[in-house]
Amino acid sequence: MKSSMDRAAGSSGDAASDWFRLAFGDLYPLLYPHRDDDAAADEVEQLVAWLGLRGPTIRIADLACGAARHTAALRRRGLCAIGLDLSGELLARARERCDRGALVRGDLRCLPFRAAFDVALSLFTSFGYFDDAENEIALSEMARVLAPTGFLVIDHIHVPALRRTLIPQDTRRGPECRIDQRREIAGSRVRKTIDVHWDSGEQVRLCEDVRLYAPEEMARLLERTGLRRVSFHGSYAGGPLTDASARMIVVARRG
Repeated sequence: MKSSMDRAAGSSGDAASDWFRLAFGDLYPLLYPHRDDDAAADEVEQLVAWLGLRGPTIRIADLACGAARHTAALRRRGLCAIGLDLSGELLARARERCDRGALVRGDLRCLPFRAAFDVALSLFTSFGYFDDAENEIALSEMARVLAPTGFLVIDHIHVPALRRTLIPQDTRRGPECRIDQRREIAGSRVRKTIDVHWDSGEQVRLCEDVRLYAPEEMARLLERTGLRRVSFHGSYAGGPLTDASARMIVVARRG
């Protein structure tokens, strides 16, 4: 019998809706080697300085934390950070960085937390994996777990930059494999197909499918979940969002 978490992960009823269960597993470090501890430490340093996060009483939820690069960097700075992810494979890697008690397995659409966090983080495009209805459920859950004065930070795709820099197809070598990637923008979603061809002859196909949001659409969605004072920025240091910004950093406060 499936657990409630497994049922939630497959609730939309087709294989494509579960793409993240396959994509965010043991192959993730192979596909995204540039997402390392040094980069996470630099991003956390910028966030902490910009948002004024300091002291062991600050409670932070790093949602869809993956291998907990940011969770670990936050904890090294003396902050009380908890990482949550659905992937058992990535959480196993996360335990190499964090104490087991700092990590929780769970689904964004049904967070196993009460309203206790001063900050909730959704970093590196870890929002937008589902259909519109379930994305709103996930966002409502992020808002629900915030303390009365808490705030949410979302690091998401900036559509103008994506349209300008999207590479439709590329190929590169990995350790004992060739990696072919194809990308397309289809309506309000960006999709990537990844084929890993191992030198042994084995082949693996992974897919990624993420909802794109313009700032005004994201603001309306956040306000429906009860979050207010929504602001948009172009860097982890809080710089302005412009067409040249590679990322869209969203901050929204409860109440």
